[in-house]
Formats: sequence, structure tokens, C-alpha cells
Amino acid sequence: MKLKDWLDEHRLTAHWCAQQIGVADSMMSKWINGKRAPSLQYINKIHRLTGGDVTSLDWGEDSDQEDARRAA
Repeated sequence: MKLKDWLDEHRLTAHWCAQQIGVADSMMSKWINGKRAPSLQYINKIHRLTGGDVTSLDWGEDSDQEDARRAA
């Protein structure tokens, strides 16, 4: 699941998420909009924060294909 989708589903903001994991809002925005991918350290923090709903497989170019596979 994409982080943006998780945040929307839980009615949470990118600002809230940024605060929870200790990054600037601008960095969170870049991650959510696909301009950059988080480092492994932050991927792990996001994984824990989302209860495992957002995984390391949800980042990068192949994540859309992975989402399609999971939905099938």
C-alpha cells in the first residue's frame, strides 16, 4: 500500500506522519509524491508506524506493479 493511500484511509496528514518519524514536511512530501524514496531507516520507521501496511516493496518504480499483484 502506498503511504499516501494509508494516510488517506486513516484520515491522517503527511505533516502528522513526518512528525511521527522525525523528518521535515518537505521530505515527506517528496516521498509521497514519488520524487524521492526514503532511506531504509525511514522505510522501516514507516513500516512500523503503519503496522506493516506500507512495506519496503511499496517504494520505487516497481511498487505500482506490486500493488496490482497484491490486488489480484
